[in-house]
Amino acid sequence: MRERWSTFDEWRRQLAIELKALPTTLADFRDGVANFRVVANRLADTTEGIERMREFYAAGSLDATRRLEEAMSAVQRRASAAKAALPGTELVQAAMDELGRAVSAMSEFNPFWRSSDRPDAGQSR
Repeated sequence: MRERWSTFDEWRRQLAIELKALPTTLADFRDGVANFRVVANRLADTTEGIERMREFYAAGSLDATRRLEEAMSAVQRRASAAKAALPGTELVQAAMDELGRAVSAMSEFNPFWRSSDRPDAGQSR
């Protein structure tokens, strides 16, 4: 019987120690939760800012790419029209084709140029 009482008494003492420490533990836990909320809010704000910057950059870059492609098409049309009259138009067309491929590659591999309507827009590289 004494052994059981001794075990119970030891358990009671450990419980009393834990209960004395409980207010401090709960205060530390509350502080940790508050810190976690601050960090989570900052992370959400930062993510939103990065996403806005990406959209802004993408919109400007896509607009510049569109204007460049329009200019390339205009030069290619003029070179095609002048093909018979002017020598060397094949070189101009080849250069424009190469420039078009380079712009397409930049658009494909630059993560900031991805538009939301592309199938891989949500994927990171």
